[in-house]
Amino acid sequence: MANERSMMNLLEEYEAVRNATISLYKNFTNEQLIRVGVASKNSISVRAIAYIILGHENHHATIIKERYL
Repeated sequence: MANERSMMNLLEEYEAVRNATISLYKNFTNEQLIRVGVASKNSISVRAIAYIILGHENHHATIIKERYL
C-alpha cells in the first residue's frame, strides 16, 4: 500500500512511469497515434489515451495539492 512506502520511493516511481510514458509517445508515428482500438468496449485512439493519461495525472496532482500540501 502507498501508506507503507516512503515519499521518496513514491516520487521515484512516479518519475519513472512518467518518463516511460513520454518516451513511448515520443516514438509513435502520426499513423500510430490515430489508430483506433477498443478499451472497455469503447473505440479509442492512441492519441486520445494520451489525453486521458494527462488528465488523470492532473486529477491526482489536484488531489495531492488539496489534501496534502
